[in-house]
Amino acid sequence: MACGSGACAALVVAFKNKLTNSNVEVVLEGGSLNINWNIDTDKHIIMTGPIAVSFLGDLSTLGINK
Repeated sequence: MACGSGACAALVVAFKNKLTNSNVEVVLEGGSLNINWNIDTDKHIIMTGPIAVSFLGDLSTLGINK
């Protein structure tokens, strides 16, 4: 539905190929993410957007202690 790390990677590739600027909205099936690559300062990539739980699991049946 959405992949934040993939959206960040897509921005880097698109920017390096001169297809976009360093601040974009990436539209995914699960919602839109705003990705901003601070290329001129600290080189960090900042992703903002809605969050949702996509999976819950219970490892107690595997015998793994907390």
